[in-house]
Amino acid sequence: MADDRRARPPGTGAATAAPPIPMLWLLTVICGVTVGNLYYLQPLLDTIGREFDAGVSEAGSSLSAMHVGYALGLLLLLPLADVLRRRRLVVVLTVLTAAGLVAMTLAPGLAVLTVAATAVGVTTVLVQVLVAYVAVLSGERRGRVVGTLMTGMLTGVLLSRTVSGLLADLAGWRMVFAVAAVLMLLSGLALHRALPDRPADSTVGYLRLLGSLRKLVATEPVLRRRSLYGALCYGAFNAIWTSAAFLTAGPPYHWSETGIGLLGLAGLGGVLAAARVGRLADRGLQAPATISLLVLTLASFGLVYAGGGHVVPLLLGIVLMDFGIQGVHLLNQSEVYRLAAQAPARLTTVYMTSYFVGGSAGTALGALAFQHGGWLGACAVAAAMIAVAVTVWVVDRFRSSGAGKKAARPGPTRGDATDPAAAARPPIGSSAPSTTGATATGATATGPTATRRTAVDPTAVSPTAVDPTAATTPAAPPRRAPGAGAVGSH
Repeated sequence: MADDRRARPPGTGAATAAPPIPMLWLLTVICGVTVGNLYYLQPLLDTIGREFDAGVSEAGSSLSAMHVGYALGLLLLLPLADVLRRRRLVVVLTVLTAAGLVAMTLAPGLAVLTVAATAVGVTTVLVQVLVAYVAVLSGERRGRVVGTLMTGMLTGVLLSRTVSGLLADLAGWRMVFAVAAVLMLLSGLALHRALPDRPADSTVGYLRLLGSLRKLVATEPVLRRRSLYGALCYGAFNAIWTSAAFLTAGPPYHWSETGIGLLGLAGLGGVLAAARVGRLADRGLQAPATISLLVLTLASFGLVYAGGGHVVPLLLGIVLMDFGIQGVHLLNQSEVYRLAAQAPARLTTVYMTSYFVGGSAGTALGALAFQHGGWLGACAVAAAMIAVAVTVWVVDRFRSSGAGKKAARPGPTRGDATDPAAAARPPIGSSAPSTTGATATGATATGPTATRRTAVDPTAVSPTAVDPTAATTPAAPPRRAPGAGAVGSH
């Protein structure tokens, strides 16, 4: 499939060295602390619902609204990372996030809590600014570096539930958000000191910047496909975890907030294992890894459903589910960041907006299904989402195979034997003979063996296609066409 195509290299002069180890670990911890803001609510839904006299779906709406806010932040704020100084943007977002958490702490009712949660969701996009920035700087080590940052983020996702439950039992649910506000202020101070104050990557206007998102979606099939996988997987993830808070608060479990929060530790093993999946992407094994993880996730829901009455299958199912879903997410991000080094924040905007729209839908559908169909209903919603992802992968695979067979048939094609210069052309993806004086179209100016690069991917996004004001950079090696004899990825 098209996913196996390597990214176009960064433009001339782009830094490609991975960040120093101390800075990488600092960013990893901050990513975990920041992303936790989106999940502190999950183990508290039953408690908050009882305090504000709200039902299951009403209490769940506050968490769903937070994820909608995050999607809006990804769409409207994250693209600014390509045109503003990142350090200033990150510090401002940390302060705004802390202010939103204070509002959640003081919320007198569910309506105010929901509005404040939405605001916190919007500003928490700062974590994606950090991930996209570091990923582009990491060159060929991108998969491993993204894997490290994802380990911090996914650990934050799970431990945030545990910390939230413990603090709620000790000092009430409001203390959870008060502590989170302090952590965000400390993170902002650390980022201000640690991050280099680099200039913006682009000078394009904000409205044109948003308009370029549509071009990215239209011209990058890998981005579209991986965004769909992410949306479906995160929807299934949230359907289970949102419903698990209500399941474990009632019969047969009757767990306290601490017990509900500790359930998050069950998925920690799966997350740590998934962190190594990034190396498979670096080795070009994203296709078999993706479908294997999707099938594993689908199978895990059998154990998750059995956990409605027994804790052991519940724990085992959650470990497998988290491993599969987070592994796919890591593969998705690794592939998306390979597409265009000139627009890392906008690539993240498209992918993560889809991701959290799917997550918000999963949260709402999971709570609704649990209210009307119990644990079976919630598991059915999650399984259906993953089944759709598996179906998309299989259909895409057959289409790719058909395209490959058609391309392999003999006959006149662009650049085949009907062209006298065809025999002198290097294989697709290989380097042309060393020449000088290359023209803008890639034709060389000297030597009898001069060759012309053939545009093999009409959907490739050039820097100017993404950013109309971007400076022209040397042409990157062409990407292989789908089905051109390469092992595909989905």
